[in-house]
Amino acid sequence: MRTRDADGFPGVCEVCGSPYLVRYAALPSPEVKTLLRAQRWTMWRYDGWLPLRDGEQPVSLGEGGTPLLKVERIAARQGFDQLWVKDEGTNPTGSFKARGLAAAVTRAALSDILTKLKARGVAVLLCGMVAPPNYGSDYAARFNTIYPDLAKSFGVPLYPFFLEGVVADAKLNQADGMHPTADGVDIVVKNILPTVEAFLGKLSGQRS
Repeated sequence: MRTRDADGFPGVCEVCGSPYLVRYAALPSPEVKTLLRAQRWTMWRYDGWLPLRDGEQPVSLGEGGTPLLKVERIAARQGFDQLWVKDEGTNPTGSFKARGLAAAVTRAALSDILTKLKARGVAVLLCGMVAPPNYGSDYAARFNTIYPDLAKSFGVPLYPFFLEGVVADAKLNQADGMHPTADGVDIVVKNILPTVEAFLGKLSGQRS
């Protein structure tokens, strides 16, 4: 088992490609739970357990304070003693994915990276991603413009979708349905290779 800190918002292991799972050293004490009840009702009431550096302020639209609702009639109809439903519709995007968007702040992070690379004169080929369809239409509308907008803003070439030809094929993805298998990676490499070769060829021509 491999472990690492949260710097860089790691998603998957660099060696095996499996998703990282977050583990905390201890559960919150009763005293901490009491203090949490007095905090604002958003995901950032848990900022002590989220990957923020000291002094770092989150970017937030008020996401994450979604309530649990007791649905007694449905519970009785289905034969349950109790049944609770989590209402994610109160998130800014109307989807539970609003929390992930707030934590990652993808556009801001990529913009910062591109700014620093451009300042150093480093050539960039931006490889884009698109939101899965189950993330909600509002989320997709916001996320899917990130890479084209940044490519245009920073004047860098864009490979539109890194997982083209792989993402919708269950045989080419791991059990989590998100990360390619070895065969899937082969297809990713095959598809992107002409774009990478053209990009490197242009750089070589500029330097000769």
